[in-house]
This record gives sequence, structure tokens and C-alpha cells, in this order.
Amino acid sequence: RASAPDLPLGLANRLTILYMLFFPFDLFFLSRALAEGSSNPMLFAALMATIHLLIFSLGLRLLSAQTQRDYLFLVLLAFGEILAAAILTVETHFLVVFGFFLLAGIATFLSLEIQRSSAGAVSVPLARGTPASIQVSRALLATSLVVAGGVLAVGSLLFFILPRYAGGYLSGLNLQPTLIHGFSDNVSLGDIGRIKLSRAVVMRVQVRGDPWQVQGVKWRGIALTEFDGHRWSSQQNHPRPFRSDSNGWFSLPLPSELHPAGTLPVTYRVILEPVATDAVFVAAEVAQVRGGFREPGSRTRGYLVLDSTRSLLNPFHNFARVGYEAVSFLPRVAPETLRSSSPVYPREVRAKYLQLPPQDPRLPQLAREVTRSATNAYDKASMLELFLRTKFGYTLDLPDTPQADPLAHFLFERKKGHCEYFASSMAVMLRTLGIPSRLANGFLTGEYNDVGNDYIVRARDAHSWVEVYFPGYGWYPFDPTPPDNESQRTGLWARVNQYLDALEWTWTEWVINYDFTHQVSLARNLERSSRSWVGEARHAVKRARRAV
Repeated sequence: RASAPDLPLGLANRLTILYMLFFPFDLFFLSRALAEGSSNPMLFAALMATIHLLIFSLGLRLLSAQTQRDYLFLVLLAFGEILAAAILTVETHFLVVFGFFLLAGIATFLSLEIQRSSAGAVSVPLARGTPASIQVSRALLATSLVVAGGVLAVGSLLFFILPRYAGGYLSGLNLQPTLIHGFSDNVSLGDIGRIKLSRAVVMRVQVRGDPWQVQGVKWRGIALTEFDGHRWSSQQNHPRPFRSDSNGWFSLPLPSELHPAGTLPVTYRVILEPVATDAVFVAAEVAQVRGGFREPGSRTRGYLVLDSTRSLLNPFHNFARVGYEAVSFLPRVAPETLRSSSPVYPREVRAKYLQLPPQDPRLPQLAREVTRSATNAYDKASMLELFLRTKFGYTLDLPDTPQADPLAHFLFERKKGHCEYFASSMAVMLRTLGIPSRLANGFLTGEYNDVGNDYIVRARDAHSWVEVYFPGYGWYPFDPTPPDNESQRTGLWARVNQYLDALEWTWTEWVINYDFTHQVSLARNLERSSRSWVGEARHAVKRARRAV
């Protein structure tokens, strides 16, 4: 450059030394505060402090650069920042930023080479704005675009054909500090309502075959059995570990009461965002699961846990985005069949699912009044479900002050609430009638995106419902919560979001979660496509020869 640097080199060096003295304070205080909530706070703080050092060094060198060596050092610093960005995010906007970085990086190296080669030339330097200068700029842009396109093409080819492993070098760091809370083995009334205030994407589900076959299906996470009047919890559910086979599939036993003739098999793929729970969200009843469930930093196959409530758990937690596919058998038993189920319940079921805390005497009286015309457990459950759905209002506004008996306050005074109050009221009233029931937590089906052919499940789709036991047929869901009247977003921006979400699904599925299983699937698809193309070409040649 012709002009002097904005910052003298000596001053830049002294500022660098001062920042190195400041670095420990940044590491142990400033960056550590940013790392609160991360599963590995110290490692996350070290990464953030290093990034701060890179940015500071980049700014100083940019203001004090004079020689070719200084500019090469700037390029190395910029490359370090793009590597840090690759660690911190796996979102699709990184792809856009990386594309611009690749183009700018190639243009920078070409410019540096032109500058180095012209250092000893006898010719007069080109003046800015002259036809020759414009021609060189256009040639530099065209060359950069061609080289960047070639790099992306070759890199993409290598990415898809090189052997892939599910556990990467940084897979065990789990640097994602933002988790979605609200699902655990202890849930207080009001927890789900707080989750439902957010529109953050929790999971995406893609169904194999007809996507409408899961319409109305709930993605089940956990089932809760004990209620103390304020909080649902689960105890002594006899967790049983299951390991995957050589193909990565976890085969889970189906309930003995489940009749194959009364089920609908469905296969689906899930991409689950980081959540602060070990629950694996699936459609009931799940039979097989395959995914990236393993101990952080380990390349060995992990295991899943299935308890007596049919809750599927990942003991290594979902602190990072995880993709998995599952096969479930959706129960499809006619109401007439459930009405004829036996009224005699097994002793262990009665002991566990008829537990009740001290309660307002008006509550069992209300349950008897609503179901006085019913003669079987199914009709009693249906009447309570209809009563709550039609006589009470839905709201996410929580009571201003804690109530001594929140269910009695909901049923006899406030008469409006969200899903936890509806589901808890129905479950408790069923138990007062001697019908075993429990609370289930998970998510509603979600919003269908016809662009990406997947369901978008958001935090606001978090839901609680009731599962009722029928001897000989098992547990069946009932949902006493009225529908939320908030209309689905429409218009141009909503359509743009659907395209962006489809891009997010493709990026996550075929880049972030790309592994050996995806390679095999891609190779088989290419093989089938190539056979189809060769067959069509042969038929075309035969038709042309016959025509001649």
C-alpha cells in the first residue's frame, strides 16, 4: 500500500502484549459467563476466549499491515475464525457465510500472487478506473468464481464418497449452550405452559409414505404416574437397557396387549434439536429405533432405556442435535371393542395408577355427575374428555399467585387453563372412579411443510394428555384439552419460511447427520437410478432402430 499504516507496528505489538495479560480475565470471567448453561462450560469458555483473541489480533493486524507477510497472516487469522464458526454452529446460514469466505479467500490469494509477481516488473502499475484495470478486475472475479465452483464441486464429491463415521472429533464437546427445558421425570403444573410461549423449532419429522397417516399423532416423550396435587413424577418404573444390533437398530418389545390386527405401522425420520431431557420422542407404540445414540466422544454403540411406562430414554442425553429413524405401530382399536374390555384390573396396575393425593371433595363428586349415565370405563373416559373440552376455556396465562389446590381452582373458579390442567383434572377424576390413568408429555403432530415433506414441531406444540388402561388392550390416549384457536401463519413470508425450513432439513440430514448409513442409501439410490437410465437409453435406441 502506498500510504502509511493506520497503527504503528510498535504500538500494535504493545497492545498485543496487554491483551495477553487480559486473556486470563476473559477466560475465567467474561467468557465463562457466556458459557453458563453449556454442558462443558470450561471448554466452551476457552473457545470463546480464543475467538476474542483472534478478533482482536485481526483488527490490530488489519490496521498495522505493511508487508506481504502481514497480509498472509491476516488470511490465516480469517481462516481460524471460519474454523471457529464451524465448531460453534451447524446451521444453514454457515453455508452462506462459508461460500462468501471461499470466494473472497480465493480472490485474496490471486491478488496477493499478482502483487508478488508484479513487484519486480518494469511496466507501469495500472491506474484505478482505466479500461485495463477494469478488465483485470473482471478477469479476477471470473477466475475466483470458477475456482470456487471447482473447489465446492470436488469438495462435495469427496464429502459424499469418503468413508464416514458417526462420531466426529468434536462430537463429544457438546458446545450448544441453549437447551429447551420442561421435560423431566418431575413436572410441576405450569411447566408445559411456559414452553408453549416459544415458537422455537424442537424437532422435524419426515414420514415414509403418506405423511397424513400420522395426522393427529402425538410424539410421546415421558409418562408420569404419581401426583401430589402440584407435581407429577415417576418412580420405580424398572428401566431396562437395550443395545443395538450390527445394523444400528434397537429392537424394542411391544406390549403383550397390543393386537397386530388393530395397529397401523408407520416409519419416520426425526431430527431432534438439543433438549434438556433424556426422553426420545416417538409415536406410540415404538418397535424399532436407529440413530446417533452413543456416549459423547465414543465411537462404540450406545444403548437406550425403556421403562415400564413405555418411555424411551437416551441415558447420554440429547445435549446436541440428534437424528434417528423409528418404526411404530399406532393402535387402531374400535370404541366398541374397548367398551367390552374387562372391568377387573391387575393388582399391580391398581396399586400404581389409582394413587391419589388429598383432594377437594367436590372433585370426585363432579366426576360422578359427569359420568352418571356411563356403564363402562371407555364411556366414562370419553364423557370426561368431552366435558373438559367443551365446558372450559384454553389459555396460556398462568395464575398470578400459587394456589393451595390448583386443580380445584381450575375446575371450580378459574375454569380456563392449558393442557397440563386439563390432562391432570381428567386423570385425577378417572382415578376417583377407579379407572387407572396416567399423564403423558410430549408434542403435538406439528405443522406440515409440503415443500420439505416434513412436520415442523415447535416448542409451542408441547402437550400433555391422558392415557387410560383397558385390560386386554393396554393404554389408549385421550386428549381433554380444547384446540388452540391461534391460526396457522399464512402469506408470502410463511411460504418463504417453509422453503428455508426445507433447506434446513436437507442440510441437517445430508450434511450434519451424513454417515455410513446415508452413504449406503445414496449408493443404492444411484445404482437404481443408473439402471433405470441405462434401461431407458436401451429402449430409446431400440425404438429409434425400429423406426429407421
